[in-house]
Amino acid sequence: MDMMKIHHALECAMGLARTANGYIEAREPWKLANDPGRRDELDEVLASLIRSLIVLSALLLPVMPKKMNELAAGLGLTAVPSLKEAVKISPGGLSIKRMTPLFPKPERPAD
Repeated sequence: MDMMKIHHALECAMGLARTANGYIEAREPWKLANDPGRRDELDEVLASLIRSLIVLSALLLPVMPKKMNELAAGLGLTAVPSLKEAVKISPGGLSIKRMTPLFPKPERPAD
């Protein structure tokens, strides 16, 4: 197990998640959605996010199978793809579903 360096693989996957999160924060799709003149830009941002989430579902499946299956279903996929398949999937035509957060923030205890 030490030779497989699983912790390095997970760190790379989490690096992609952090990069995708930073991209979304920087591009602010919630603001783009309110500007009809920026619909193409909004489509590009959302497509990039969907591609990242598809790849993340493949990368994190071994350590979070239940959550990654939920993510894949929310992205309109019938199953979590392999990484080789994930990089080839186009967001066009996917039926994205409204999901509850995969990792909800813990509630703060009342004082």
